Amino acid sequence: MPVPASEPVAAAARDSWMDRVVEAGREWWKGTARIDAWATLAWFDVVLRYRRSLLGPWWITLSMGVLLLGLGPLYAHLFGIPVRDYLPYVTLGIVIWSFIASTLQESCAALTTAGMQLRQGTVPQSLILWRLVAKHLIQFAHHAVLFVPVAIWAPVKWSPTTLLAIPGLLLVSSLLHCWGWVLAMACARYRDIASAVGSVLQLMMFLTPVFWEPARLPERAKLVLLNPFAQMLEVVRAPLLGSAPPALAWQICLVSLAASALVAITIAAAQRGRLVYWI
Repeated sequence: MPVPASEPVAAAARDSWMDRVVEAGREWWKGTARIDAWATLAWFDVVLRYRRSLLGPWWITLSMGVLLLGLGPLYAHLFGIPVRDYLPYVTLGIVIWSFIASTLQESCAALTTAGMQLRQGTVPQSLILWRLVAKHLIQFAHHAVLFVPVAIWAPVKWSPTTLLAIPGLLLVSSLLHCWGWVLAMACARYRDIASAVGSVLQLMMFLTPVFWEPARLPERAKLVLLNPFAQMLEVVRAPLLGSAPPALAWQICLVSLAASALVAITIAAAQRGRLVYWI
């Protein structure tokens, strides 16, 4: 006599593929719409992490400031760029890249660390990922303070174009949410993917214009700018430096968002009923 399948797997098997995709989309929206929940949880994550410390998250900001004071003049001299022109550029590059890399790296363990809530069925997966993105957004706000004295000293010429950094940051956050969701589901099944993600992020930091300026690349080397990380930097950094991001940056980010959202929903539908056994 065959052994009956467990209820979640049996239910998932009975559903058609389209039903599972629709249900995955509904679950995503259910978690995304609970802004008060994931924003509050993200705030308490930051508070609890730095409880009883003297400076809290400012310790990381301070260490990043020391790094900028050391690397900024050095790289400006190596690239032959005046320090006043280079320091605002590299400051924003490091701050934004830190937000991107730390969010993606921590996303790898997002679902496995929330295993108890997922097994009980009390929390949608999307809420867990938005909570993670919001936590790193709060830390990004702390680090972005470093740019204020640099912008005053440089000085950076701000204009109404600077406000484009807000939709740019929202677009980057949405991309990180989708990418992080895909990584979280993949790492729940194959735990060693997290190590590969760390190695890839280290490589991409040097292939992305965090420290160097795209204008100094030869024509053939500019193909490296087609990577989404470069455009994610551009849609946030360019407005804060007083210029509008190129249309190509917005187009690549929007196409990447649509593609990654489709992949995330597809994987979520495919693993429906199985994830609880992986974590």
